[in-house]
Amino acid sequence: MKSTCDILIVGGGASGLFAAITAAETAPYKRIIVLERDSRVAKKLLTTGNGRCNFTNGNGLCGHYTGDVSFAETAFAQFGVDETCRVMARLGIPFVELEDGKRYPRSLQASSVVDMLRYAAVDAGVEIVTEASVTNLQGNAPFIITTDRGIYEASQVMIATGGKSCVGNFEGVTGYDLLQKMGHSITKLTPAIVQLTTEKEPIKPLAGIKVEGAVTACCGNESRTETGEILFTEYGISGPPVLQVSGLIARYGKGLVNLDLIPDLTVKEIETELHRRRVAFGTRTCEDLLTGFVNKRLGQTLLKLAGVEKLSRSVERLTTKEIKTVANLIKNFSLNVTGTKGWNAAQVTCGGIRTVDFNPKTMESNLHKGLFAAGEVLNVTGDCGGFNLQWAWTSGYLAGIAMGEA
Repeated sequence: MKSTCDILIVGGGASGLFAAITAAETAPYKRIIVLERDSRVAKKLLTTGNGRCNFTNGNGLCGHYTGDVSFAETAFAQFGVDETCRVMARLGIPFVELEDGKRYPRSLQASSVVDMLRYAAVDAGVEIVTEASVTNLQGNAPFIITTDRGIYEASQVMIATGGKSCVGNFEGVTGYDLLQKMGHSITKLTPAIVQLTTEKEPIKPLAGIKVEGAVTACCGNESRTETGEILFTEYGISGPPVLQVSGLIARYGKGLVNLDLIPDLTVKEIETELHRRRVAFGTRTCEDLLTGFVNKRLGQTLLKLAGVEKLSRSVERLTTKEIKTVANLIKNFSLNVTGTKGWNAAQVTCGGIRTVDFNPKTMESNLHKGLFAAGEVLNVTGDCGGFNLQWAWTSGYLAGIAMGEA
């Protein structure tokens, strides 16, 4: 027996819930159902912003997206950061802006964002069905949606299942599969906002060390530089700037990263400081040459990589060439990247369903009237800092308005 509705949304994440709320408020007379394959909606939201939910960014969106950027920019022109914050405040989620323009709920609890979105959906009359996996989508307004919980017929359908990074060990039919079955095409999918694996030998002694620095990823003719806290690990490197550049590395599969371990000083300034230390601390051993200037363990590793074999040598015996080599290494510590930590560690997916066959002002398919898609399933990927969630809110809202007004 079929269950009929006006709007059926596949996926109860950020974009799916936002679309459902918007559509229900726009057209309260319509029956709206959200299908979520997990045991509860918006579970991924709980982990965003280290559990605080950095849901957007007040420093501007331009330059923070890859993929179908012009499509996203057209959408943002309809519904951007300020509009998002106004709707969130109305739903009981006022924001506080912290570092780098990152906007969080004033509660600083991701769980409160999930709760308030769920409450708003239920209050608006949205029906939420959890532990329901969609296995097939067919038809053309009305659509027939087959699930492991039964069959649904809907005048409008929205796919908001998230990216491959959301799937985990799920082996069923994905949103990508459903949209491809309906004639839409897909780009290559790669993990993004993910830790990088590197050659092991140079960093073996550095596991656990954090350094404020700059990371430049180089692949082919492309490069990208980000600054922030770099974390050395047993497998490679992590930290905010590493996560930001990881999408570029992932697209190529491997590459090179150059670490600038003291971004605020030039090579010449570092050389001058090392020469001063050679004179001032000449009788000390080389193992303490960089103590107080950089992390002690990092300093000793840099000296060895620079060819200073015996750290028991006195500082005064360092040559000018050795000092120059150390200074250059501090500013350009290169590591070969062997890959990423993969899908299980990735926060988002780079790539997705091509948007060429969608309307950027409504998120409606140009191939099938009444079919919509929003969020990470589409080929739009944002940086760390609330940019991916902003895409979820924007695309979900525009789809919700369009479905409600149809």
